[in-house]
Amino acid sequence: TAPFTVTAADTQFSLTIPSGTQGLEIDNLSGQPLRISFVTGVVAAPSDTTLKVIKIEAGVHKNFGEVNFSADATLYYASSLLNHRFDVITRPEKCEC
Repeated sequence: TAPFTVTAADTQFSLTIPSGTQGLEIDNLSGQPLRISFVTGVVAAPSDTTLKVIKIEAGVHKNFGEVNFSADATLYYASSLLNHRFDVITRPEKCEC
């Protein structure tokens, strides 16, 4: 589990999901939606409604179930809330949740 904080509103940030990850969860700890994507350049604008953006609502724990990252992957994120906090949980095995 790793905690992250959005340090500037409506600005794209990124983190690395390590190779071999087979379970991925994101826990939105703040009072605003968190926008994430594996595509660069689409999360900064709050009005972006493309299918490439996943919105995790305030206070929601999102389990992505079985995933398989055979190489490192970049996850891009943004929020309209300064100091937005969230946790990313990666697992080397499939989640039995």
